[in-house]
Amino acid sequence: GRRRGCDRVGFDPAGIAPGRLAALREAWGARDGDIRVLLPGRLTGWKGQAVLIAALSQMKARGALGSIKAVLAGDAQGRTAYEDELRAAIAAGGLDNIVRIVGHVADMPTAYLASDIVVSASTKPEAFGLIAASAFVMGTPVIATDHGGARETVLAGVSGLLTPPGDAGALAAALEDMIARGADVNLRNTRDQSPVAGAIFKGEDSVVRALVAAGADLDAGTPTARQAAELFGRTHLLEGES
Repeated sequence: GRRRGCDRVGFDPAGIAPGRLAALREAWGARDGDIRVLLPGRLTGWKGQAVLIAALSQMKARGALGSIKAVLAGDAQGRTAYEDELRAAIAAGGLDNIVRIVGHVADMPTAYLASDIVVSASTKPEAFGLIAASAFVMGTPVIATDHGGARETVLAGVSGLLTPPGDAGALAAALEDMIARGADVNLRNTRDQSPVAGAIFKGEDSVVRALVAAGADLDAGTPTARQAAELFGRTHLLEGES
């Protein structure tokens, strides 16, 4: 069945045809030259969609949006009131042409690769930073919240940036910083700069087993470590686990 956040599709940049990238970017309304910012995750308050919208509103107010196009990718799962709040915030910030709520995206590997910056703005810590690791495997830099698993998967200033939870101003500043650095030039080769993501991609036994061991501590709102191994096609490393 369908899984929160993403489906089991191969996370390998070399395996994604240019046509898939172009089709998804077109569906998002992104043009050549746009800076595509992706926030993946089901539509629920603690995932931080409202924080990103507030950050973009601040950037617009000071004329710093540039060519950003932001995509919120994830199911509302019946939370229509929250989705309505997000749409109202988008309208109030004058961001109707900037932010798109696109619902469930089946091909998440392509979504990560099609983006220039991935944002994980969760306001509650997650034991495993799946969004950051997924983005890194696809070579896309991340801005994540400075807590939980993100501290292990994001090398601040190298493979991404960290911001305080719920701080829209800090997120806006981080977006401007990353854009100024040249997100798709200086920070994009992130797979070898994130030890966790790199180890998962390369299939290093010890890291995947550590994730499995930590799985029991993950709350119900996050993917299990086993799902993380499945996602990256590393289930063969789980054979014989105790």
